Amino acid sequence: MLALAAGRPRSDGWATIEFLECPAAAIDAGDDSFDAVLCQYGLQYFADRAAAIGEMRRVARPGGIVVVSTWTAEWPLGLFGPMAETLAELGLAEPFPGAFDPDIDCLSAAELKDLLRTSGWRDVQVEMVELDARWDSAEAAANTVLGTAFGPMVSALPRDTQEQVRARLITKLGQSDHCVIERPVLQGPSQRRIHPAR
Repeated sequence: MLALAAGRPRSDGWATIEFLECPAAAIDAGDDSFDAVLCQYGLQYFADRAAAIGEMRRVARPGGIVVVSTWTAEWPLGLFGPMAETLAELGLAEPFPGAFDPDIDCLSAAELKDLLRTSGWRDVQVEMVELDARWDSAEAAANTVLGTAFGPMVSALPRDTQEQVRARLITKLGQSDHCVIERPVLQGPSQRRIHPAR
């Protein structure tokens, strides 16, 4: 991912971006290095969430802001729940431990607020925002699996098994209360929680 980002062309006037590869629990930057720290859909996967939050606090300048975005435990996962169910039902091996467990992808508002406060943050705000994701068809939504953590695993399957995954996912999406086909557009709620902390 970092190599892809580093390889993207830069426009005139853009700030220089330095890409660092390091553990979230040991960010390779000095204290008070950043005005803003963003962690988008990563915190729920970190082995030591408290250490990662502590590192974000350490590298944020006084008066800086940290924004953490996660899936919320209070709402269904929309498209990702049916994806994990489909792969598990077909007997495929998890690409990482707990990958098919819908609870691994989520943090509750209370859990997140507690993590932030325990790490020394004040002025913690937790907001749940519901966003709609749209696809032109159920087939297009089913193809979304290729852009997730399951993508490499699905791409490596024999063609007939890939088609089974696709067909079953299309069927599931048509039956889901959280992904409804309306006219030619499939909509599924995508929940994001934004947590600014100082």
